[in-house]
Amino acid sequence: TPAKHNIIFLFTGDSGESYGYKDEFKEDGTFWYTGEGQKGHMEMVRGNKAIRDHVTTLKTMYLFEYIKTATVRCVGEAAYLGHHVEERPDANGNLRNAYVFELEIKSTNKPEQNKNEHLPSVTDWKTLWKKPLKDLVSS
Repeated sequence: TPAKHNIIFLFTGDSGESYGYKDEFKEDGTFWYTGEGQKGHMEMVRGNKAIRDHVTTLKTMYLFEYIKTATVRCVGEAAYLGHHVEERPDANGNLRNAYVFELEIKSTNKPEQNKNEHLPSVTDWKTLWKKPLKDLVSS
């Protein structure tokens, strides 16, 4: 979460499953996103609190998906709908309480439906990298 901007970046990918993270789209269209914390019970602090409170703190959330090493794709804007607790393994294999956030994703491009042709070209990435953050998130 950039401290000087009203933005929260969420990242999802397959690599977190070995730490008890399992993020996925559900049949109702919501995206279930595993909270922050690799060992022990998760707490409603830092990133988890930021997700839960993003509306009251006036922060916009964006979900990004790792599509290959060092490459991410913006899935869309995310909105907190609620959360629940599931028992999942931590980084040491011990069962713990993990927060699972139920999010609305404001995009029709779900990861399983999106193909690489929607990604900017290498030239576009170089141009985008040089733009100020405020220009990238304005619509």
